[in-house]
Amino acid sequence: MIRAYIDQIKVLLISDDDSIIELYQHLLSKKFKHIIAYPISQIKIHDIYEFDLIIIDIEKSQSIKFLEDIDPHKAFSPKMVLISPFNDIQMKNRLGSIDFINVVLTKPINSSKLLEAIKHLDVDIANHYLLKEKNEVLVDFFGSSPFRVGIFDLDGKLFFCNPKYLEYKEFSHERFEDITFDDISNCEHKFESIKSRILLESRPFILDRQEKESKIWFRSTFYRIHNSYIVHKCEDITDDIIAKEKLKQSSIFFENANEGILITDANAKILSVNKAFSKITGYHLSEVREKTPSLLQSGIHKNDFYTTMWDSLNHNGSWQGEIWNKRKNGEIYPEWLSISKVEDQNTLTKNFYIAIFTDITNLKEADKKIYFYANHDHLTGLANRLNIESRFSHSIDIARRKKKKVGLLFIDIDNFKDINDTYSHEVGDEVIKVVANTLESNLREEDTLGRIGGDEFLVIIGDIESIDDVLKITQKIKHSFEEPFNINNTIFYLTLSIGIAIYPDHGESTDVLRQCADLAMYNVKINGRNGYSLYNHELSSELKTKVSITNDLRGAISNNELSVFYQPVIDYKTGLIVGAEALVRWIHPEKGIVPPMDFIHIAEEKGLISEVSAEVFNKVLSDLEKINQEFFVEKNFKIAVNISAKDFFSKNFSENLLNYFEGFDVEFSQVELEITETQIMKNHTVAIKIIQSLKEKGFHFAIDDFGTGYSSLSYLKYFKIDKLKIDKSFILDAPYDRDDALIAKTIVDLAKTFKLKVQAEGVEESVHEDFVKTIGCDFGQGYLYSKPIKFKELCDEFIRKQL
Repeated sequence: MIRAYIDQIKVLLISDDDSIIELYQHLLSKKFKHIIAYPISQIKIHDIYEFDLIIIDIEKSQSIKFLEDIDPHKAFSPKMVLISPFNDIQMKNRLGSIDFINVVLTKPINSSKLLEAIKHLDVDIANHYLLKEKNEVLVDFFGSSPFRVGIFDLDGKLFFCNPKYLEYKEFSHERFEDITFDDISNCEHKFESIKSRILLESRPFILDRQEKESKIWFRSTFYRIHNSYIVHKCEDITDDIIAKEKLKQSSIFFENANEGILITDANAKILSVNKAFSKITGYHLSEVREKTPSLLQSGIHKNDFYTTMWDSLNHNGSWQGEIWNKRKNGEIYPEWLSISKVEDQNTLTKNFYIAIFTDITNLKEADKKIYFYANHDHLTGLANRLNIESRFSHSIDIARRKKKKVGLLFIDIDNFKDINDTYSHEVGDEVIKVVANTLESNLREEDTLGRIGGDEFLVIIGDIESIDDVLKITQKIKHSFEEPFNINNTIFYLTLSIGIAIYPDHGESTDVLRQCADLAMYNVKINGRNGYSLYNHELSSELKTKVSITNDLRGAISNNELSVFYQPVIDYKTGLIVGAEALVRWIHPEKGIVPPMDFIHIAEEKGLISEVSAEVFNKVLSDLEKINQEFFVEKNFKIAVNISAKDFFSKNFSENLLNYFEGFDVEFSQVELEITETQIMKNHTVAIKIIQSLKEKGFHFAIDDFGTGYSSLSYLKYFKIDKLKIDKSFILDAPYDRDDALIAKTIVDLAKTFKLKVQAEGVEESVHEDFVKTIGCDFGQGYLYSKPIKFKELCDEFIRKQL
């Protein structure tokens, strides 16, 4: 290595004797590659500093003057060899000092002596070059280092640093003799504290810190060198801190994720699993490390399944799907699994797989429940309407192929609405369940029982040869209901109305057969209930009409086919109209006006009465609001609304009634609720509570069709009734029939005793009006004054004219 630096040495020969220069050049050319010669007379003093070795040969004393101009203190002065006729003492006397001259030779000399003189000088010069290059390399290294490096003496003064060390400070890199560590440091530790720690522990001191008012993190490393210096290396570790934080977060996620996670190497050997994996599978890491996930295989999937999985991983880098695996305890369970292939050249394994899975056992159970509830009745667990329709269709398909028959039973519980009205919906639900269980116990295993709504059931009897097979099962069912049932400590005598239709005798589609069975069931209803009937084509047109009305009524409400007509009520004291009775009419698109007697009882049976009531109240309250705004600002015009028994005793009647009024500027006292005496006496205890509660709100109550039911006023003292309405059957014949007249007069007298108002219905002629006025009726209504009319006519023909 030294040889390379000797080759770089530049030699300067100075002499006034050309022959000597030539001699020296020849002598030194074998050792040095760069030799230049100048006569003393031509050399300039500043030129000599460009050379490493100067050999000066002088003969005359006046040439010594040249040496006087050399600065012995200049840095990096060249090595000098002086050859002259003068000895050391003579030269020292002349120059004062010859310390800057490395070798002084006195003539005469020979070549050996000269070579010997410069033998060590060339090595010194080469070492100087080597040291210089090392310094330059170090300077470049520190200058290009990504770290901030500063070297301090033991007093804390900056001895050396790279440019980065001061790049954030207002100090010059060129001059830092007076800069101290504490001047430029942002460390919370002072230099003396750092030094003491290093000297005491004799090992590096490492400190991580965050730059003030910054998100940048630094790591400061302090250590001692050369006994007298302390090095401070400062590196930006922000990326490392962020990476560690992300790693920490990833680790937290990995360990605390609800999903099971396992990581394998490229050979599918398990490297790591998380807590959820262990919780789901029952295996801990120590039990599965270095094993393959195949230990979880349930045996359900065939090899093709796993081949497809690995094909997807190899070609797409991922796979996901549902898979059945096995826990440590042997339990087989479903999971949703996602596997990803990860390629990372920065890791030891290079390639690995990450599997994330969720135990979907609960989800599967929920799916089963959703499917069950979508296809079964919630109360009984039986097949619901959609499910049994599907099964019925399937049974017909099988029977068609086998050329057999299918029986369909349409079953309705007799008088079920009375049970609900008299007791409660909870008791009604128990009755439904008892009937369902009893029916099920009388069927064959291959038969299907379903509840299609309310108190209606369907039974599919498949794979039969004749109608007799269906009749035997039907008779068995009927017989099982001959004994009473004890439900919630109450004895119930339950009976059924059963309609029967047979495929293919009565039809080939599910819709037709169901309608036939329904018609047959209604035939039982109108003939006294508690029995069964086989469909026949001669069923009365009246029954068919009733079934048709039932089907049409379901759409009548949504199609806005229900309309409200009004029959005015006359106050006999003033002769003015003070109110009206609301009478619902169904405007059928094909049949025209359908009177309430033809559809209200059907609405009650089919559970549609609440919807009908809501529609009626909506129209009545809207009309009352208009009357208030235009005619009766005092809000004293009353409209009477008939309340069905089923609606009156329903659980939410009062709540629904109050909700109807929301959004309408109508007083509760403007609505008179009409109920029949037969209706309230079905459950007078409950009726008293309902009436009392609504009376407190301001509602008025009237007993409709009075005299046709219990015909007793003794119970009236318990009911807070406002008015009695004498049934028109008494009024129409009273002028000609003494008994009817006496009954009507007695009703009025007793009503007055209880301070009740009396209203006569059926006032159709003047003779009727004279009679009811004579006996003391307060109000009257009937065709003498007006037939039921539309709201516009009520306003234009009556209310407007009397104002």
